[in-house]
Amino acid sequence: MSIADGTPFGSLLANGDVLVARVAFFTPATWTDTGPFPAAREGTTATLLGAGNVLLTGFRQECKGCGFKPSNAAVLYEVGTNTYAFTGGMNSARVFDSAVRLPNGQVLVSGGTNTISSGATLASAELYMP
Repeated sequence: MSIADGTPFGSLLANGDVLVARVAFFTPATWTDTGPFPAAREGTTATLLGAGNVLLTGFRQECKGCGFKPSNAAVLYEVGTNTYAFTGGMNSARVFDSAVRLPNGQVLVSGGTNTISSGATLASAELYMP
């Protein structure tokens, strides 16, 4: 398995495989590369959705001179096609956020920070509706 910049994070899929965001997914026997990852440098949450897809949030921007500021990007990994796609921006840029799938299938994304330097916690939350 090849690992790019940053620390990858994983999420258990419904079929027992593990998605290592930005890198690969693991079945009990082999590693398989995932499609190209479209987002920024790092994400902090990977939330398993009901269909086996994974919602990734909490990214930092990767651009020359941007200081790796938090991003409002949200990315959906689609297990059936082994691809990533942007879901549209969240209302607030945030990194080091928390996310949980609710019983109705929505994902509650909360907290985190929108400035790496101050580390001030955001007192807001938003819902992703698959």
